Amino acid sequence: MDGDGMKACPSCGEIRPVGEFMQNRRKCRKCLKEYQREYRLANHEKIKGYYREYQLANQEKIKEQRREYRLANQEKIKERGREYYIANQEKIKEKDREYRLANQEKIKEKKRKYQLANQEKIKEKKREYWLANQEKIKERQRKYQLANPEKYKERQRKYINRLSDGYVRIMLRQSKISDSSPEVIDLKREQVLLRREIKQFKQEVGNGTAGTGDL
Repeated sequence: MDGDGMKACPSCGEIRPVGEFMQNRRKCRKCLKEYQREYRLANHEKIKGYYREYQLANQEKIKEQRREYRLANQEKIKERGREYYIANQEKIKEKDREYRLANQEKIKEKKRKYQLANQEKIKEKKREYWLANQEKIKERQRKYQLANPEKYKERQRKYINRLSDGYVRIMLRQSKISDSSPEVIDLKREQVLLRREIKQFKQEVGNGTAGTGDL
């Protein structure tokens, strides 16, 4: 190194400012980068094997490091993810579509298991979403109803017959009952089912068909 803060690189032979050399390294940054690139290409499988062994031997340590990194860089990770999605939307959509087509049964089974294991959690999430987005949901339903009147009628008929939590919740609100806890919903559902059975029985009596199945 000369007195002007310059240093000669033994690899490329050029004299460069000392700022272009890493500490305690003889090669300049450019040559060092090129050397590392060539080494990785020539030793791809060896490096891959090393990382695989390291990961197997340090799984918990790696998990903890990743967790700490995510906690410390949440906004940075979100922004990076957002930028990647914007730049690769079509690629991501195509990959998702291909995966769904190739794994339809697997996805259905996974969804079914999740729903069975998280029924109360799902109900609560739906309730929270409804409370926070009532006007938005109503507007979306109104637009769908105008664009698809027949489909909407059929869907409403199935919805009513099924007595889903959402429909029972609407009935409770119409009855001015503010408590829409799972217990109250179940009681209301049983009440409606009983009324339907009584109504059906009365109709059968009126038609003279009640009890004919036992004759």
